[in-house]
Amino acid sequence: MSTAALKQTGSGWMNYATAEAVLNRTLTGKQALYIVMKGSTTSSLPYIGNFDSFTWGYQKLRSDYADLELET
Repeated sequence: MSTAALKQTGSGWMNYATAEAVLNRTLTGKQALYIVMKGSTTSSLPYIGNFDSFTWGYQKLRSDYADLELET
């Protein structure tokens, strides 16, 4: 549904960065959300991610499309 590129913040546990993703389709009703992390690790960076928090939001969809007129 969407992807977000995570910035490398180093090896410190208290180094954070913000990543953002927008869903590419409209969802309705109750949904199950899965976070899948893909990447590679090294001996100095043995973790793919260190997440402090997630914040979810929404964008209100327009419902006035029938009232719009196209200009030619």
